[in-house]
Amino acid sequence: MLMKKKFILDVNPSNGEIIEKIKCSSTAEIASALKLAKKAFKTWSDTPLKNKLIIFRKILRDLEKDKKEIAKIISSEVGKSYESALKEIEASISLIEVNCLISSDILNNINNREGNIVTEMVREPIGVCALITTWNNPLKMPVSILSPAILSGNTVIFKPSEYAPISGKKIFEIYNRSLPRGVINIVQGVEEVSDVLINSDINFISFSGRKEIGKKIMSSACNKLMKVISEINGKYSMIVLNDSNLKKAASYAAESCFRNLDNLSCSPDRIFVEDKCISKFEDYLISESKKYKINGSNKIDINPIINDESRNHIFQQIEEAKKRGVKVLSGGIKSNAKGFFIEPTILSGVTDKHNFINSDYNIPVVRIQKVKSKDEAVEKANNFSLKSGVTIWTSNISKAVDIAKKLDIEKIGINQGFRSNNHTIKTSNLAEIEKNEFIERFKVFTRQKRITYNKI
Repeated sequence: MLMKKKFILDVNPSNGEIIEKIKCSSTAEIASALKLAKKAFKTWSDTPLKNKLIIFRKILRDLEKDKKEIAKIISSEVGKSYESALKEIEASISLIEVNCLISSDILNNINNREGNIVTEMVREPIGVCALITTWNNPLKMPVSILSPAILSGNTVIFKPSEYAPISGKKIFEIYNRSLPRGVINIVQGVEEVSDVLINSDINFISFSGRKEIGKKIMSSACNKLMKVISEINGKYSMIVLNDSNLKKAASYAAESCFRNLDNLSCSPDRIFVEDKCISKFEDYLISESKKYKINGSNKIDINPIINDESRNHIFQQIEEAKKRGVKVLSGGIKSNAKGFFIEPTILSGVTDKHNFINSDYNIPVVRIQKVKSKDEAVEKANNFSLKSGVTIWTSNISKAVDIAKKLDIEKIGINQGFRSNNHTIKTSNLAEIEKNEFIERFKVFTRQKRITYNKI
């Protein structure tokens, strides 16, 4: 297959300036990466865990040593503040530490004996993994996959987002500095590079990104009966009931939508508000929105949209929504600042028929929909197409728990977000519930073999 696109332009979304021109990988280069990965797998898969852990300690030291440089790269490529980029690096270091900590719990063989019958449970690596990641959290997301995949004995071909190619290259360099040749490989480019990669002779795919790309990958993998580990970018909904602390709920909504610095795909896409409190909630939200500014300096309160094409598409959808009766309470206009910014926008009067501004990443737009009761809010949240979680706001905790049980959604927060507020995980005091979650995630990069024999 001849690649149509030869180069990608890495653009700083905060000012619109070109950072670097990056060459896209050719089909020959992808084939070469696959050949290297397959060759490396033969020896890496048999490397003792203790040796792998020594290498990962070197990777951790290099991440710590280079974190200021990495933070500058992340900040320029995806528009995060330097401080937020540093927090992402710290979180990534913690993720590697946790995966190192739990690796022996998973990868050591388990023997069970009943009389003369011995059953040995062995976890083995799967093979060559194609890792395709999105631009949001350009360090944390790849690291969360690379660490368990490589520690398990797999080798990886890594394709970072075309919007964060330098961040991806830096990750590759740090891992490749300590790992044997071919254990980690990198290819660069747009969707057609991913297409060639997922249709090559790999063993499994790990993907994070947009739903449309995820569907294509799942379809390709299904035809080859290949394992896929996916994290599709999704939105969550927010339920605000009459008896909630409206000021705190509005503050949370504003922070999540207008200044979501740690995960650009987890802002509330739709806020369902009970009718008796909707006016007061909207007033609080308008007041909160005024705190967030686009000042054109290095310290920007609002993240930019990743590219100008996406920003223009959002404005088109806002205009279409206005024609269909949606009210713009604030914002909805382009910013005069350099870069791809949108002024904080609050839309009211949204209904089920307003299926607009479908975005797989965070945008500074709040969409408010009135509901008559908590039951209607539950129904609408369950019908929500991009649901990845729900946050419920009420002073009645027992009522909130009752609502949570009725929601067909895995992640639920009450009077807070459904994600942990901690940027890092203390490995010395890893809670049992967190440890079990990490163990389950780690296991997906292995296959289990059971050997039963009779000691006659």
